[in-house]
Amino acid sequence: MASPSVSLEEVSHLALNFGRILFQSNADTEEVQESVRRFAAAFGCEAKMLLTYETLLLTISLQGEFRTKAGNRVPAMGVNMATVAAAKSLLTEIEGGLKDLGVIRSRLLTIETQPPIYAEWVVVLGLSLTAASLSRLFGGDWSTFSVAFGAAVIGTWLRLKMGKRGWNLFLVAFLTAAVSGAMAGRWRGLACCFIGVSNQPFVFLRRE
Repeated sequence: MASPSVSLEEVSHLALNFGRILFQSNADTEEVQESVRRFAAAFGCEAKMLLTYETLLLTISLQGEFRTKAGNRVPAMGVNMATVAAAKSLLTEIEGGLKDLGVIRSRLLTIETQPPIYAEWVVVLGLSLTAASLSRLFGGDWSTFSVAFGAAVIGTWLRLKMGKRGWNLFLVAFLTAAVSGAMAGRWRGLACCFIGVSNQPFVFLRRE
C-alpha cells in the first residue's frame, strides 16, 4: 500500500532520474526498465519506461492519478559499473524501507556526481592498448602495433572530449572512426614509404 503522504510528482521525478543514471552508465535496457518499475513499486506506484538512444519517457500512476515525464537529453554514455552498483544498492535500501524522498534525492545526486574510479589517461591508455593488440592478433608487426596505438590514443581522447560536451552519439562515433582511420592510414603510409619498417599496411583496412 502506498502511503497517503507519497507525492506522485516527486516519486516520478526521482524514478526518472534513477533510470537516467542507470541508462547513461550503460546498464542494460531491460535492467533499467525493471529497476525503475521496482523503484516506483516501493512507493505503491506503477511505472512504465520507454528508452531511446538519447532520452527516457516515464509514465507513472498511483490510485488513478497519472504523471508522464520526459527526461533531459542523455549525454554520451559510458560504461560505469561503480555507478550502476551504487544505484542498485540504493534501490535495495528503498525496497528495504528507505522512504525519505529528500534522502533519496540527495543520494542520487551523490551517485551521479561521484568521480570516476579511473583517471581519463588510464581509460585512454587501456583502450588504446586494446586496439593495438588487435592489430597484432590480425597479423600486424610491431610497427603496425605502434601506429594503431597512436591512432587509438587520438581517437579515444577525442571521443571522451566530445562525449563530455554532449555531442550526438552517432556523430561522436563517426568522427572518432574517421579521425582514427585517417591518422592510422597517414602514419602507415609514411612508415612504409620513408622508413620501410613494415610491409603489412593492409591490417588497418581489412583482414585477409
